[in-house]
Amino acid sequence: MSLSRLEKLGLLCRSDGEKRGRRVMTLTEEGERFVTSHWTKCLDPQRELESIFRSVAVALAMDNPSVASGFLLDAASHRVRLQTLNPVNEIPFECGPIEFHAQARAVYDLRRWGTEENLLKDLGMNMERAGK
Repeated sequence: MSLSRLEKLGLLCRSDGEKRGRRVMTLTEEGERFVTSHWTKCLDPQRELESIFRSVAVALAMDNPSVASGFLLDAASHRVRLQTLNPVNEIPFECGPIEFHAQARAVYDLRRWGTEENLLKDLGMNMERAGK
């Protein structure tokens, strides 16, 4: 959604241009109500790890630790599903360069997803136990 559209909907206010054309943006009361009631729709367990950590930080900032821990566990489960799509464990070195690249990438992805799954699951479970 564009900033102009958010402004037309009354969710956002923009100041007139300041130095160097900078415009300060703030949420209106209606915008704050909208964000408060709809922020969870932005949670996507398929995103990369940095986005997941930012989403968890937002959940904690919104004082919703159960959503944060549940989201971490959902993201971990998503990585389990990714690992079952292409369970490659070895790279056949006798293959050509293109096949080597594809196989090396598949092994890398599989191992990365496994590492991310373990981290996300540990964080989610520890957060649940801590009541955060």
